[in-house]
Amino acid sequence: MKARYFVTPAPAEAPVISRLRDGGFLSSLDGLIARFACPECHADATYVAPTEETPYGEVKCACGLNLKHLLEALDMKFYQARCCPTLAISEVPIHEVVEAAEEVLAETGRVVACGRSLYTVDFRTGVLAWIDEADLTKLLSEYTNFLKHDARARSDLPIDPPARVVHLLTSSQYRHAVPEVMGVVRQPFVRPDGSLCMSPGYHTDLKILAAFDPEPYRKFGWQGKISITQAEDSAWYCEDIYREFAVDASMKSTVLCAGMTAVQRAVLDRAPMILIQSNVSGIGKSTLARALALLVSGMPASEISYPNSAEETARTLFSALASSPACVLIDNIVGTLQDHPALCTCLTEPFYESRVLRTSSTKQVLTRVLFVGTGNYVTPAADLRRRVLPIKLVSFLEHPELRRFAQEDLDQYVLEHRSELVMHHLRIAAWYLQATEKIDCVPLSGLHNWSRRCREPIQALGYDDPALPMLRLLEEGDDDQVYRLQLLQALRHFFGAEAFTVSDIACLGQRQMLDALANVGVLKGGQLSREKLGWFLKGLAGFPIKGLLLERLGKHPQYRVKELK
Repeated sequence: MKARYFVTPAPAEAPVISRLRDGGFLSSLDGLIARFACPECHADATYVAPTEETPYGEVKCACGLNLKHLLEALDMKFYQARCCPTLAISEVPIHEVVEAAEEVLAETGRVVACGRSLYTVDFRTGVLAWIDEADLTKLLSEYTNFLKHDARARSDLPIDPPARVVHLLTSSQYRHAVPEVMGVVRQPFVRPDGSLCMSPGYHTDLKILAAFDPEPYRKFGWQGKISITQAEDSAWYCEDIYREFAVDASMKSTVLCAGMTAVQRAVLDRAPMILIQSNVSGIGKSTLARALALLVSGMPASEISYPNSAEETARTLFSALASSPACVLIDNIVGTLQDHPALCTCLTEPFYESRVLRTSSTKQVLTRVLFVGTGNYVTPAADLRRRVLPIKLVSFLEHPELRRFAQEDLDQYVLEHRSELVMHHLRIAAWYLQATEKIDCVPLSGLHNWSRRCREPIQALGYDDPALPMLRLLEEGDDDQVYRLQLLQALRHFFGAEAFTVSDIACLGQRQMLDALANVGVLKGGQLSREKLGWFLKGLAGFPIKGLLLERLGKHPQYRVKELK
């Protein structure tokens, strides 16, 4: 903690023990236990130094001496018995008080920042718990003494953590002491240079929090360079858990890539959502999804149903991400996976922010989470095509749910062999990151780190490009973009290079034009909505589509379709 004129650091020795020594009462000291002559009965008594469970310490004596009587005999107040920093904040600028309070939080080792929001962390599970103003007040009171001068008492007296300080800590965008966390990893991970990290705790260089026990992974670890033979053996081992699924032959590399994504998700700035598609129920979509979720953390996924509206999607995702789960499973999607803004944001941005229900405060949650979706004949909508990695499960059986698996309980198998499975996936990534020669593949905007760690290593081992299903989706094009092009072509056909208005379009009764208008959603009850069409044309103007450009002419709502050379 930084030295400040108004801060008294936590004492090296329990204050009560120091006072017992100064008063000549102390007989012996054994670690945290002090033996002293009781000031009331003069018999031997013991005092145990403060801990988190007993912040003032404990007193034991045959005469029934309690802590209050001991402190009175030593001329001490209760707050003076605590082993924590003391902040005397009278006439101190508030920014200095806030900085000192943040340093106290950082020294606890329990508080981290995710964007502007503060969280407490459980290092055993990696679960983050959001800190609101009430929680922060309690936390500051637990770990520090705040003193303020009282004119009537003519001395500094203890006070509660100031509300203004608490508010600034929870709402400030600037942090100088509390570590910022971008992801929570629940197993060993591979550094950018290909070396293996087996150390739990906070890693400043990557801004990730590692919450795991390294012991189960040690026997599968490695040091130094990895050979291509070792990487091939690891790939073969990893394929074992995927072979029994009815994966389309062209997508075997994609399933392996999904496993690579699962075990490295926390160190990837961005990663696509895994969308498991099938042609029939009972084929094993949910089983594969659960296996990927267990690879991420060894814990079940946070399962949600995908809402129909954008508002409900925002609330559902915000709630699901509140405790920083390792995996979010959107099971049994029907029809189209709609490109609601909340899901698109979660797949591309490091944090997702929303207002906390029934309050005026906002909270930011981590989005370095493995998103997995499942559904029969499900397809991603336009803006999700570049954010989704599809996996097709195809079965020609009438009742695929009746077939037998070699591993009858795949979930239990993955749990029992998780340490080995994780390390084999990581070994493939480490081999490629250590290699000097890299694969030159089709770039995917915003997914460079994911390609380097999950996609390119599989290609380098001789497999097909795992991203081919995503590239095919992009080649198919956006249906909405096709409909916009059809409208421009219809307008060009009927009006040529002449100017036209919304009223001119409304006067046309041609079937081709009505079909084009219906496709862009400007018909209402079978009739043209001039208001919708006006807003649609205004938004479309100025953006070229395959050689055609809609121009807005002057201030009056006149338009013209222009051919671009």
